[in-house]
Amino acid sequence: MGILFGLIILAIGLFFIFGKDFLWSVTQAVYSMFGIQAARTRGWELLTTFMGLGIGLFGAFVTWAVVMVVKNAASGPPDANE
Repeated sequence: MGILFGLIILAIGLFFIFGKDFLWSVTQAVYSMFGIQAARTRGWELLTTFMGLGIGLFGAFVTWAVVMVVKNAASGPPDANE
């Protein structure tokens, strides 16, 4: 379950990086509901990219951490005689 959670977060991060056109259309739709004219700026592009990187790295870390915990649990408890 934890691995799936990490992979979903990783996928969301990748979507923020590579799905900017879709995210921009959603942003325009939301802004238009409030009567605001949206402008796609360099700042919006950078923020979306950095958010995607942060979310993706967090998802990769969660996935890695869960794999390490499962791997250590599968190897059994540490031997007290060592």
